[in-house]
Order: sequence, then C-alpha cells, then structure tokens
Amino acid sequence: SGTVRFKNTQNILAKNLVVVTVGFLCWYVMGYPLAFGAVENSNQFAGGTGFYMAGFWANKDSLRFWFFQGAFCATGGTIVSGAMAER
Repeated sequence: SGTVRFKNTQNILAKNLVVVTVGFLCWYVMGYPLAFGAVENSNQFAGGTGFYMAGFWANKDSLRFWFFQGAFCATGGTIVSGAMAER
C-alpha cells in the first residue's frame, strides 16, 4: 500500500485488484488482437485477428506472450491508481 494511511489500505488494494481484473479482461477481448493480430494488408494500423484468444491453445508460446504483455497492460492502470491515492 506504499505511502497511504492505514485506513485507506483496504481501499487501495481493492482498487488494484479491480484494475488488474478489468485490465486483463480488456486485453483478452480487444487489446491483444488490436496490438498483435495478424492482418492481410501489412499497411493497416491495427490488427484484426485473435479476438477472444482464437487459436491460442495450439501454441503455448503465444499464450506466454499474451500473458506477459497483458501484465504490462494491467500494471499500467495500477500505476495511475497508486498515483491518485488519497488525492
């Protein structure tokens, strides 16, 4: 809980759990496919395949990569939450 007062510790921990959960759900639904999904035209800005982890279970390396990148996605939200603690 860092530098927050004891009375606010539970609130910060609950917010961090919610932020991580929502962050991974958003990464699962939209984040990964838009960032890393394969496309037919290489000039497209965002990806277009892999929504809801379609085809991930066949290759363990892609699942590891998804989880690793998802951890960064979820951590970004907790950094903002921690910066705004007790403000």
